[in-house]
Amino acid sequence: MKRSLLLFAALLALAAVGCAAAPPPAEPNTPAPCIFLEGNYFYAPHMPVYELPQGYEYAGVLDEAAAHTTGLAGTEYYTDPAQQPLQDFYTCQLTGTPVGSDTVDTTRLQWMYVHWQLPDE
Repeated sequence: MKRSLLLFAALLALAAVGCAAAPPPAEPNTPAPCIFLEGNYFYAPHMPVYELPQGYEYAGVLDEAAAHTTGLAGTEYYTDPAQQPLQDFYTCQLTGTPVGSDTVDTTRLQWMYVHWQLPDE
């Protein structure tokens, strides 16, 4: 009986250690939504634009892992193929309408291009 209790206590201790041993992957220290592409986190600090800038081309669709904290899985994105490594890209997404230099009206949604870039260091 003593041996069974000892074995049970040892198993519980190992289980507790196993749960605490694997911390979640490190994420950037920011509350802003981010996209994870090519090993980097990208943010959208600028206002959406109506036209895709010259030189940017269709690059694919964001999968769940790339969409990360944005809810944008399935969204088309556009890159500048001359850019290596990737510094920025655009998504075509439903977003609020710009009504000022730094204000969007979230009640008037439309399809626009959103600029995603690496954080300023």
